[in-house]
Amino acid sequence: MSCSSSSSGSSWSGQHSGSKYNKEESQRPRFFDSKAKTQCWVNAETVPGRHPERWRKDAAGNIVCKRFCNCHGCLCFEYDHIIPFSKGGESTADNCQILQTRVNRFKSDKEKVDTTQLKGYSCHIKFTDKELDIIEMAVYGNVIRPGNQCRCKTVAEMLGKLKSKDSMAACKMPYEATLFTAIPIALPVSSPSPFANSTDAIPGPSQATTTPPPIPMGYHLSSPATLSTSPTSRFPLSEMATRAARILGSSRPAQKQPVDIPLARPTVVQ
Repeated sequence: MSCSSSSSGSSWSGQHSGSKYNKEESQRPRFFDSKAKTQCWVNAETVPGRHPERWRKDAAGNIVCKRFCNCHGCLCFEYDHIIPFSKGGESTADNCQILQTRVNRFKSDKEKVDTTQLKGYSCHIKFTDKELDIIEMAVYGNVIRPGNQCRCKTVAEMLGKLKSKDSMAACKMPYEATLFTAIPIALPVSSPSPFANSTDAIPGPSQATTTPPPIPMGYHLSSPATLSTSPTSRFPLSEMATRAARILGSSRPAQKQPVDIPLARPTVVQ
């Protein structure tokens, strides 16, 4: 009997079946529970050299961090229904996969999306091992890798005022020399610096005793407190040179020497 029949019995039957369907639909959980999420994470591919409880690869091969769930960055992820919920997919561990958030949003309610398409939706940037170390340190306060565990020291430890009871070794993070080592900005020299016309970076502490750092083109340091103009240059004193003079002890900014220009006598017309 069709639903369009005018009989009261068929009408009641249609309403009853519809309410039964809605009741069954409302009883289906829309989101994954904690148990399903835990198993979904365990089922994902591990990242070589990384702690499996902190890092995994999604279905497209993107590295994601467990602390970055439901955010929008390139290390963030969401729990995705392999068969979309709107198309009958259940919120169970068997129907769950982790996906980079951006990939999951592009996938939406599509079915049977292959790995190539998922990779095409992924963030273009890829993080190096050193960058992942820094991110892990920022998030967890330590880095745990197979055979290599370390932690971040406190300021008091760095100053020697406190000895930590934690037996874990302190991390030697990348770029430590440039971040935490004082680098001299200038040294007195008796002749023009060989770096005067160079665009190289300021040398590190290991080079500071033998070669001076670069100074503005056209000038050289004749003493710790003064600046003199190179005889082969007529460039105006730059702001960088002025700052260097102040740092090295000059109380007054260096100024250009006035130039006397002889004036011609006026010609008297008879």
